[in-house]
Amino acid sequence: MKNRFATLAFACLAATASLGAGAQFKSMQSPYAGVEASPATLQLPSQGNAVLAVSSCETCEKQLLRVTPKTVYRLNDQAVALKEFSLALGKQPNAAVLVVYATATSEVTRVVARF
Repeated sequence: MKNRFATLAFACLAATASLGAGAQFKSMQSPYAGVEASPATLQLPSQGNAVLAVSSCETCEKQLLRVTPKTVYRLNDQAVALKEFSLALGKQPNAAVLVVYATATSEVTRVVARF
C-alpha cells in the first residue's frame, strides 16, 4: 500500500513539474523567423553586403532584410552563389522561396528556393 501511495505521489509531482516547464517553454521565442515568398515577391541584391526586399504576397508590405557574405543561397538542396541563385529564380517563376533571418538583427542566414 505504501508503495502505491509513493508511486502515485511521485506521478502527481512529476506531472505538476512538467506543467510548469511547459509554461516556461511557451514564453520563449525563436531567434529566427522566415518569410515564404515567390520570385515575384523577392528582390535580391546584386552583391553580398546589401538589402533584400521580400513579402509573402504581391500586395503585402515588403520587409527589408540585410544579407551578408555569410548568407547561404540554396537551389533545392545545393548551395550556390548569389548570382547563380538569382539567374535560376528568373527562369522559375513558380518556385517556392523561403527567406530565414535572425529576428534580433534582421540578418538573412539563408534563402532557399524549391522547384
